[in-house]
Amino acid sequence: SQPREITIDVLIPQWLIQARFDYFLRKAYLLRSPDDLEYYELAPERHASLPDRMRLRVDFAAGERKVISTTPAYPYSQMRKKLETLERRSNGKARIHEIGRSVEDRPILVLEAGDKTKPRAVFAATFQPGEPSAWAILAMAEAALFDPELTHFQQEYDLAFVPMTNPDGVVHGCNNVNGKGEIVLLGFSAEALGKEGNHEAKVLWKFLEPKPPVVLIDFHFLALPNHTRPRPYVFIPTLYRDAQARAAGASLVRRLERLTGAPEGKPIAENHPMWKNLLSFNVVRSWNTAAALYQNTGPKVSHRQAQRRGVEDMRVALETGYMK
Repeated sequence: SQPREITIDVLIPQWLIQARFDYFLRKAYLLRSPDDLEYYELAPERHASLPDRMRLRVDFAAGERKVISTTPAYPYSQMRKKLETLERRSNGKARIHEIGRSVEDRPILVLEAGDKTKPRAVFAATFQPGEPSAWAILAMAEAALFDPELTHFQQEYDLAFVPMTNPDGVVHGCNNVNGKGEIVLLGFSAEALGKEGNHEAKVLWKFLEPKPPVVLIDFHFLALPNHTRPRPYVFIPTLYRDAQARAAGASLVRRLERLTGAPEGKPIAENHPMWKNLLSFNVVRSWNTAAALYQNTGPKVSHRQAQRRGVEDMRVALETGYMK
């Protein structure tokens, strides 16, 4: 009932520090009202980095509630409302479809637009709920529907936007896993090979399989002090089975690198024990899709920046021209 300052200690596990994930001791902390999705940063003088924790001092007015986070999460309920708003505003040009259900029976939704007779372009959020890529994917969909400079893509592509691929993880506040504790991000190699994959991986793969996309962006978003700038993953060219597809994939990656001035990336080996399980890796290997995992990570990224960068990534992917 009275204004007060609350001190909060955020403990960082020793194994994280020993594994050199010590940037958790330096991350900015964000605050917002429960009724407002706009975050603001806790002032530097209000937090201190100790050997095994971050100590926060947060002021509260009488009766005030605050959400405190290192990640500007996008709630599942808000994502659904935004999709419904875009569908309604589009006057029939966009359609929401349920592509399947999560482990805990939450709908996994896609917003589709464009010409069904044209090549398919897919823009999907990462399965890592601690990286709220819905900010970017929803901004892409809104721009494709309403930006006068980009609406022509509706006549050139069959467009699909999947803003939340792991809703259970988002609802539970997880960083990497689904409702069963599985890391869905790494669930695609088994599925692409016809074996049993993680549940949400199977949902998305079954959605893509009947009409494999000519281009796919798997968008990631996380503010990390030890990442210098956003950049795409680079897959080894031999993943592509023909020269035209190989050139298309290389063109997409080079243009995405130029967005931020990132140096040319070193290709990920075809037999890499971890990254061979990625969605983007497997659509390249299975369907010759020009695909990229775009890491919108760095010391200065924000949810506002993610919306802008998402639209830029989409434009790069759709303007290249080799998919038409």
